Amino acid sequence: MFDWISMSTKKSETRSKIEDFCNKNYINIESTVSDHGEILNSGKRFIEYRGIKIILLSNGCVKLMFSLHKLYNELHGIYDFKNQAMNHDTFDFSKVKYIITWLELNFQIDPMHTLIHQLEFGFNLSNLTIDSKTIIDQFIAYKDRRFNSLDVIGLGYGIEVLFPKYYKIKIYDKALQYRLPQQILRIEYKALRLKSIEFKIFNGDNMLCKLLEIDTWKRCKDYILQQIQACIISDRFKCKTKHDLFNWENPKFWELSKAHIRYKAKTKFDKFIRERGLLQIKNSLINNINTEYNTMLIGHNFH
Repeated sequence: MFDWISMSTKKSETRSKIEDFCNKNYINIESTVSDHGEILNSGKRFIEYRGIKIILLSNGCVKLMFSLHKLYNELHGIYDFKNQAMNHDTFDFSKVKYIITWLELNFQIDPMHTLIHQLEFGFNLSNLTIDSKTIIDQFIAYKDRRFNSLDVIGLGYGIEVLFPKYYKIKIYDKALQYRLPQQILRIEYKALRLKSIEFKIFNGDNMLCKLLEIDTWKRCKDYILQQIQACIISDRFKCKTKHDLFNWENPKFWELSKAHIRYKAKTKFDKFIRERGLLQIKNSLINNINTEYNTMLIGHNFH
């Protein structure tokens, strides 16, 4: 579910604990210094440890940025073909709880006094009966935005839609990224500013401890489903005889149409797919997300 996160705390105990942790483990705490020996970046100090980027600010604030999922696998020696921590497996509640407890013990991070600023969450779907490329190729638009090809290094295939400074949605082939033989499709939402989900997910309380509440998990799952519903996703048909398909499968149509026209067209297109679609991609995604969500919570007590 949860992956990349950016957080901060102003508790002095956290800063002292991190500095002590670095000293005991011989981890460098770096500053940016000019050629004349002047400390730059307003006195910021930087630490990198097991994929965690830490910034110690001069006002006492501590910022941390990292992947919750990859940190768990890093700590447990679960690596990919490059011998790096991976994130293609299921990241369930017990693993999130483990990481937050680890942060408390090692960095004295208080979940009730640590603010979340950015958050990425989504699902790795491995039980789809349709191959990832076929699914990705049927995504046409998100509301009035067309999907763009995802920039990847090395092997990879995917799409994204970006709302700069607010959020982005990505759908990509996770198995191809990690050179795996099985199908894994990744669907994720990244809040570049938590404002986009602060009240919808966190009810205005964006403390780290909220990731340990079942209501937060359910709202995140429901929010992903809402984004899927907002997508224009085509399907496979025996024959494309309906004239409207030329518009429906054209991203420019959704970009240029006014909201009320998009709403009517989407309603008709969804109905057409329900009646004639051979793959029923959207329903398959929704069902698999619900199944994966239930798997994440099996055997966990939130009380």
